[in-house]
Amino acid sequence: AWPLECGGLVIDGAYIAFPNKSNDPMNSFRLPDDAWPIDGGTVQAVLHSHCGPRWGIEPSAADMESQIATAVPWGIVLANKDHCTDPLWFGNHVLDQPLLGRKFVHGVTDCFSIIRAYYWQENKIKLPEFPRDVEWWKAGGNLYTQGFGQAGFHQIDPALAAPGDVVLIKIRSDVPNHGGVLLPGGLMLHHLQNRLSCRTPLGSWRKLVTHWLRYEG
Repeated sequence: AWPLECGGLVIDGAYIAFPNKSNDPMNSFRLPDDAWPIDGGTVQAVLHSHCGPRWGIEPSAADMESQIATAVPWGIVLANKDHCTDPLWFGNHVLDQPLLGRKFVHGVTDCFSIIRAYYWQENKIKLPEFPRDVEWWKAGGNLYTQGFGQAGFHQIDPALAAPGDVVLIKIRSDVPNHGGVLLPGGLMLHHLQNRLSCRTPLGSWRKLVTHWLRYEG
């Protein structure tokens, strides 16, 4: 429906399109109120398009909020006049993807996502997801500092840090905008923008660390 966003539901293996009821259909998508089946049919996913440079293919904070509310995977295709991409899928199923070698996609496989995936794969702890727009810290956001208590973490003395603890880091920002998980051997698991997720020595990052955190549930 370029230049408008469009979308629908995947129900029992079939995609069903619905009209876009958003007040701003060039920049957002909203299902009709009666689209979700009440009786019969299993909704397996929600799929919609992004059509302009405002979002790219990454989910917006609103997309992430809606995915959490519906508790099914969401997919985004990036469309222009002549072409659309394959869907980018996001949701809790991404927690099971391998920890190393992930491609960076903000809101899907980013620096907070790798922390969530580590805690799920290593400890079967499902940390809450925090909806976020791309480069939220440039718009006055403070995702990590405001959220670590809600996620079940408390601050610790750096001298007590151990594998499994989390560090928050500032990279050219007024607030912590990066994070990683401490690993044995002085390593950190993290995921930088435009890089693959990896293990790296913590040493060179210490001067940028603002918080040392431990999960307490």
